Amino acid sequence: AKSCYAILFAMVADVLDGRIARMSRTTSSFGGQLDSLCDIISFGVAPAFLMLEAIEYKMAGFTQLNPVIASFVQRFIWLVAAVYISCTAIRLARFNVENEEDESSHMSFIGLPTPAAAGVIVSLILFYQEILEEIADSSSVIYIILEDVIIYSLPFLVIGVAILMVSR
Repeated sequence: AKSCYAILFAMVADVLDGRIARMSRTTSSFGGQLDSLCDIISFGVAPAFLMLEAIEYKMAGFTQLNPVIASFVQRFIWLVAAVYISCTAIRLARFNVENEEDESSHMSFIGLPTPAAAGVIVSLILFYQEILEEIADSSSVIYIILEDVIIYSLPFLVIGVAILMVSR
């Protein structure tokens, strides 16, 4: 949960750093590239890692059932994380190439912005880790169903937001 909040804080910092640089007229190409490197970590690698960690706990039960299925599922989840990180890098590279330094170019976006994509993933994981236990008892049927729906749909949601980041 602390990691989720750190990513949410990174979203606020990402908004502020660019806006302050533009307001103070201290923008530079180097600063833009450095900002994108930070964004790849904050909104690409960190959410992908959170997804891996959230799913790993639930998938531990698969290893007892069938090692072949467990191996396939594990490889699929790692592939999803790699695709998400790659799409984050592509989205940021496209933004850097098409970016202009004036404020008006930052009012509209082509494709889903990386902080928004990370926000979708982090929000679902935060719901799973903190809010789900508050709204349902961990032994209730509703809790078990919601937990399964969240965990099993998470890789597909991650693929979905990855595609939205690179789409026009």
